[in-house]
Amino acid sequence: MRWLSLVSVVGVLLLLACEGERTPAPQPMPPVTDTPAITPSEGATSTPAYSPVWSVDVVEMEDKRQVMVNDGRRRLVLATSPIDPEETLQRWDLRATADVDGDGQEEAIVLHYTGGAHCCFEYFVVATTPQGPVVLDSFSLGNASIEQVMDITADGRAELLTWDDRLAYFDALPYAFSPFLPLVLCWRDGAFQDCTARFPELLRAEANGAVDRLLSAVQEGGKDDLVKRGAALKVAALYHRMGQLREGLGKVANICPPCAEWLEENKQGLLDALSVEIPYRVR
Repeated sequence: MRWLSLVSVVGVLLLLACEGERTPAPQPMPPVTDTPAITPSEGATSTPAYSPVWSVDVVEMEDKRQVMVNDGRRRLVLATSPIDPEETLQRWDLRATADVDGDGQEEAIVLHYTGGAHCCFEYFVVATTPQGPVVLDSFSLGNASIEQVMDITADGRAELLTWDDRLAYFDALPYAFSPFLPLVLCWRDGAFQDCTARFPELLRAEANGAVDRLLSAVQEGGKDDLVKRGAALKVAALYHRMGQLREGLGKVANICPPCAEWLEENKQGLLDALSVEIPYRVR
């Protein structure tokens, strides 16, 4: 269901732009690279920014595997791990290239899918420098993946459109019924951070859709309580993200009183879950 609602997510964000506005697998450590800032001397003629040609290569050498990102001039080893013959799902890909920090050069967004039933999607943001590629940021989205990379604020820096999985398995809710919330990540202070609150129209549109799904589940009758709980949880979570949790709980109570009782019993758990920082940092 969340993949279908991506159409509405992108549509709302494009409208804003047009108006001017589980246990995860062991995570590889990004290499630490100290790159000094390069300041042209006075009177020096500026040279055009290098346009990197990004690629990601996975090289197997005897009993180990190396993952390297290439900017067209130099390579950087992102991870080295032993080769596991039974490992079939793990993969590394170049997810996108985009100018995320407004410096006029495209950075590489590298995906590391760790494999497993649902988890996990890790990302590395890599920039080119005269000394070679360097990792600017690394983070995990847990069960969610980046769906779109676009400059929706028209500020010269690309945003990431994805999903918030912090309610997965909430109060033992099965994964299939767990709601995913829209998530927008913006580049700020040298890292991607949650900026979804800057797009209240997006949250409102998703909340209206969740209310409609809850109403439909109740009216159809015979729907499993887990379906109703999942929809009710999404309503409450989205209204909380808009700073209107009481209003959201009231809407749920009007449609599905048992769902509202369940939410009241688990209200603190909801607040705790949504207080977890996202994206999850990869150390």
